[in-house]
Parts: sequence; structure tokens; C-alpha cells
Amino acid sequence: MDDWFVRMVHGLSLGDIINTDWSWALGTNYPGLCDMREAFSAAVIRLAIYFKNVSIRLRRSILHNDLLQLTRLLKNHPKYLPNPDALANSSLHLAAQSGHLPIVQYLITYTSHEDSGISRNTNGDTPLMLAAEGGHEEVVSMLAEMFGRVDYRNKAGATALILAARAGKDGVVRILLDRGSDVDAVDGLGNTALHYASAYGHLKVIRTLFESGATFDKPNRQGFIPEEYSYTKQAEQYFKQLVQEREKRWMQESRSRAETPIFGKSERTTPQRQRASSGS
Repeated sequence: MDDWFVRMVHGLSLGDIINTDWSWALGTNYPGLCDMREAFSAAVIRLAIYFKNVSIRLRRSILHNDLLQLTRLLKNHPKYLPNPDALANSSLHLAAQSGHLPIVQYLITYTSHEDSGISRNTNGDTPLMLAAEGGHEEVVSMLAEMFGRVDYRNKAGATALILAARAGKDGVVRILLDRGSDVDAVDGLGNTALHYASAYGHLKVIRTLFESGATFDKPNRQGFIPEEYSYTKQAEQYFKQLVQEREKRWMQESRSRAETPIFGKSERTTPQRQRASSGS
């Protein structure tokens, strides 16, 4: 790229370059060129390609899990750290969605990526949500550990647990529940994780949610309980079986408590005073 042009636009963003009136520069004396306008236009195009390539190369390095290339790019172009795409997905969103643990670890440990707050895209999704939906257990564990809170909601009201349950990612569901995620959280439609697991026929997830105490008869805003969304007859029968198992267990626990004697003060047996010996 021509040195004169680099000096002239140094410190300007691509938007500044495109939106600036450069007509004053078209009369600049630039020896060796007959058509100044053509030279200037070519330089703008080259600069635009250069800037655009930084963004593209940064995303490519994340998608390819190329940590070395990523660190080089960010060292030379630190302003490109967030690098949001058309849907406002940041570098961390992309790394989490791709399940690339080394990239995620680097971005949250060695950069200022999340210093101003948890990243959100246009749907309100956090990187944890995208990792959960993709079933990337190691990334989910790291993000949950680093940021603590796991029940952020997107614009649809869904939590990471709801998204993981809908996608059938049982391992992620277990991790999030262990981290304290609300098993009965509802989205904007009133659906719980159990509604979605039932609707999509994810039997393992259904059992995991049951084992974690999910409310099986909680209606959504339309009045439907999870069982009524069963994807197949098999899923419906499995759901009913789990309900019966839980009710049986409750009855056994209730009976066990009833059979356990609890003594009140008047019910306790007191030792009888022994009579004094008559000596005979």
C-alpha cells in the first residue's frame, strides 16, 4: 500500500475512510501518476480489503481452533477483539458455539473480552447458551465456573438449561443442574426444560430432569403440561412410567415417615421406682 496514503488515513476506522469527503485530496501533487482519482480509489479499495481481512481472518482462526494465529492477530489488531458479526456474535460467542476450549480459555483469561459484561448477541444469547445448545460440555463447565451465574435469559426467556434440554444435550443438562440452574425455569411461553425434552423426545434428558425434581405437571401459558407434548407414544409411555415411579417413591417415603414412632413427653416409658426390700 502506498506510504502517502497510509500516513494520510492513519488512525481512521474503515467507516471514517468511507464516509469522509476526500475531494480535497484529489488535487494533491503525486508525481508519477496521471490520474490521481484512479490511484486514490485503488488505495481505498486496498485498505478496505485489508481491514475486512482482519475481521475474516480472526473469525477463521477461531473456527479452525488456531490459537497461535488468533493471538498474533489480536496482538497487532487489539481493537478487533469483540469482532461482532451481523448478529452481534462476538469472538467468544463463536468460540463457545464451536466448542473450542483453548480459544475460549484464552479469550476469558488473557484478554479483556468480558470485562464490560457478559456478551450478548441480537437474540440475547450469551456464549454459555450457544455452548450449551451445541453440547460442548467442557466449554460449558469452564464458562459456568468462570462467570458463576448460569441462568441468564435470552430475549425469548430461555435459559441455557432450556436450550440444552431442547437440543437433547444430557451431559450439559447435568452440568448446569449441578451448577444450580433452576430446573423449573420457564421461557416466555411458559415452557420448562421438561416441556421441550418431552416435545423433542429426549428420553435421557427427561429422566435427568425427573431425577432433579422437575415439576412434571406444570402447565405452560396455553395450559399444557409436559406430558401432553410427548413426541411419540414411546416418549409418552416413558413419561408416565417416570411419573408413576416418582409417585410410588413418594408413597413409600410417606409410609416410612408414618411408621416411624415419634414419642411425646407423655408417651415415653419411664422406669418404675423399685420397692425397697423388706428384708424377709
